[in-house]
Amino acid sequence: MLLFWPRGLFKDVQVAGPPAAICHAGKLSKILATSQVAVLCWYHVNICPPFHGIAQMAAPTAAHWSEKYNQLFGVLKKKSYSIVSYILLIPVEEISKACKQVETTATRKEVLERFIQFE
Repeated sequence: MLLFWPRGLFKDVQVAGPPAAICHAGKLSKILATSQVAVLCWYHVNICPPFHGIAQMAAPTAAHWSEKYNQLFGVLKKKSYSIVSYILLIPVEEISKACKQVETTATRKEVLERFIQFE
């Protein structure tokens, strides 16, 4: 999918102009951030026990403030502030789904490792 992203971006510039292209680029960067970077960071944080504890405490706080951020810009967008349409919202639901997938995968891996050790 990432190989073909410039075509869609350039098509948006030609058809709908720069605002549409910025929106398209924002959606692509959101997909990249949630699918790769967030999952990778969460996986590496879970490997190290001290960071895992800190992350478990910080994740709900980050989710809370991300929701507040999204709500604020949602209200501003409804009030028709044009500059707000260029600001990306934080994909809280997608990030939480990706983190849960990492946790379930890590749990399965731990169970398999324990099972192999007992054999």
